[in-house]
Amino acid sequence: MSQYHPRINTLRPVQNAKGQWEVYDQYGLWDGPYKSASDCWAVIQGEADSQEWFAATGHY
Repeated sequence: MSQYHPRINTLRPVQNAKGQWEVYDQYGLWDGPYKSASDCWAVIQGEADSQEWFAATGHY
């Protein structure tokens, strides 16, 4: 079973007042802005993939 950084489980897309999408975690803004929620999810998935790769190989 992969060991994810706990932060990965808190990443989520949030739409800001300008209508842009940003990725937030439990500490606040993590990345963005993006054009859509699906773009945010793609970034979150990419981060999950890189975490899984790191857990398997020991490097990014």
